[in-house]
Amino acid sequence: MRGLTLTAVLLALAACGGAREVHLSIRAADALTAEQLAQIETLEIAVLGAEPGAQRYTVGKLLLDRSTTWLYRSKIEGPLRFQVVARGAERRLIAAGASPIVTTGSSAVDASVVLGQDTLPVTKHRLGQSCTAGVDVCESGFCVDGLCCDSACEGACNSCNGVTPGHCAPATAGTNPRSLCKLDPQKPCGLDGSCDGAGACRLAGKGTSCAAPSCSAGVLTLAATCDGAGVCGTPATRACLPYACNPQNTACATICTPSVGCAPLVSCVSGRCGKVEQGARCLAGADCLNGTCVDGFCCDSTCTGACRSCKEPGHEGSCSDTAPGAIDPRGLCVDQGVSSCGTSGRCDGAAGCQRYPAGTPCAASACSADATAFIATRVCAGDGSACPAEAPQACGPYRCVTDGSPGCAASCGECTYFDPDMGPPFPTSCADGASCQDHCLADEARFVCQ
Repeated sequence: MRGLTLTAVLLALAACGGAREVHLSIRAADALTAEQLAQIETLEIAVLGAEPGAQRYTVGKLLLDRSTTWLYRSKIEGPLRFQVVARGAERRLIAAGASPIVTTGSSAVDASVVLGQDTLPVTKHRLGQSCTAGVDVCESGFCVDGLCCDSACEGACNSCNGVTPGHCAPATAGTNPRSLCKLDPQKPCGLDGSCDGAGACRLAGKGTSCAAPSCSAGVLTLAATCDGAGVCGTPATRACLPYACNPQNTACATICTPSVGCAPLVSCVSGRCGKVEQGARCLAGADCLNGTCVDGFCCDSTCTGACRSCKEPGHEGSCSDTAPGAIDPRGLCVDQGVSSCGTSGRCDGAAGCQRYPAGTPCAASACSADATAFIATRVCAGDGSACPAEAPQACGPYRCVTDGSPGCAASCGECTYFDPDMGPPFPTSCADGASCQDHCLADEARFVCQ
């Protein structure tokens, strides 16, 4: 690659409205082989020192035709300094050059640099930093979900952009980060279109209604519900006596008139047909044959305690465990806050209070106060134990940085062209006492680590 040359020709055109329009012509030397050309993935040109805040421009097309032209409009008069970087998967070529002062109406100005006389390692991004697959190089070798990741992180319900950015983990339950979990409307107990929190697409939860209730000839067929394993259960039935079906044939009637609402041979008295059996709707215990009205249904018990109910779909009238993740109908489960890793205020599906699940973040990642160590995101164990204590990880010889998500820097930054007219170099990501000289050209003072 050292045989690659670049001829940079700057043509200062007559300005329109005071702008200096420049064309930078980039040509690959004849010695560059087709294989070497194919290794160049992007070209970047930085205009340094000419205008406040040096900017980097990415050239969209590669040197597939051995040349390309870049248009630049300078807003002020002055010398133009360019840094040209050809990026590949493993190494990069770097060159820099300066032009004479470019002024409005000036004649053409030429400048030339040799692209390929200096080669540098590609600056690799650390875990959790933003990346573009096929363009940026991650220290780990994986750019997934827009972040440098610790693995290829394949699968519909894994993500590198979750609780701890840059670390592959199961996606949060109820999300669908890659839109690969599909809802099947033909299977109400099948996949629900989201992830289960354990790396797989989720089935409809236990207790999800999969068939509506119906009523016919005085017999109520209760709603059918999913078992949580993909199967729609067989619905229970019960007689509506002393009531008839309601006019919509969707439930038993709960009120009556002298002509409508009661079963045959049953009289309507003050809007009521009489006391009802377990599972029927009620307003008070006096409405029920067993004298127990709970949650609006004649129940088989007083149904006390956390996360128990007499109105669970398909189980009306039977004291049953509420569905996992449901809010406690008795109000006995308290949300202790995610930082506690304790109870969440919801039910666990087994008549208990749900704890914050394993993997739930209870403290965000951060850098230590002196930027010498990284403190990873802490997560709940799922057993109700407290949020884990901090476990700082030393970053030396680098600093802990907070660009993107906090973490130890993976390099001291980009090598860039520098001369005294441009002002001081940018601060580095190296720890105190460490140097990034090896990252830049040791024998070329014009290049410094930014």
